[in-house]
Amino acid sequence: MSYIPITLELAELSRQRRKTVLNIRTLVMFLFGRRTFDIFRGYWPDQTDPANPIATAINSLPKYVVSNSLSQADATWRGEHPDTARLVTGDVVAAVQALKDEPGDELQIWGSSKLLQTLLRHELVDRFRLMTFPLVLGSGRRLFTDGILPATMRPIDLAVTDLGIVIGTYEPAGPVRHGQM
Repeated sequence: MSYIPITLELAELSRQRRKTVLNIRTLVMFLFGRRTFDIFRGYWPDQTDPANPIATAINSLPKYVVSNSLSQADATWRGEHPDTARLVTGDVVAAVQALKDEPGDELQIWGSSKLLQTLLRHELVDRFRLMTFPLVLGSGRRLFTDGILPATMRPIDLAVTDLGIVIGTYEPAGPVRHGQM
C-alpha cells in the first residue's frame, strides 16, 4: 500500500457522492475498529442495490477488524459476502504495516477513532480525507487527542459541496515549525 487515507464521514449528497465514488474506485480493503465494524455490519449488508457503489464496495471488499474482544467467528460479515471480514488481534501496528505492504491502491479506515489514534502514534497514516460539516454539536469524541505528535498537513485537494461541507485531502508535511504562519 502506498498510503492509508482516512475517511471519517460519508454523506450521500449530490456533488459529495460523486467525489466519494471516485475514492471508492481506488479502494482495495477497509480497516475498522470493533464498534465501527458492528455499526457497519448492522446496516450495509441490507443495502443490496447494485447501482450503489458505496454499498457494493463495503459489502464485497475485504474488511480487517481490529478487536481484542471479538472472536474470529464473531468477525463475520452478514449477507452475500460473509467471508470478507478478517480479525486483527495482537500487534496491530505490525498487522497494519503488513497490510500497507500488500499490493493495491488504498486501505481506508472509516470512523474507528481509537484505532486511528494508534495508527497516528505510529505514523502509519499517509493521507487524511476529512469532511467538515457546518454543524456544531457541542460534544463528541475528539479526532486528535492528547499523545498525538503535532504535525503540519499539506492540502492535496479541497472542495466544498452545495451544502457547505468542506472535503479536504491532506498529507503529512513534517513537524510543526513554530513562529510561522
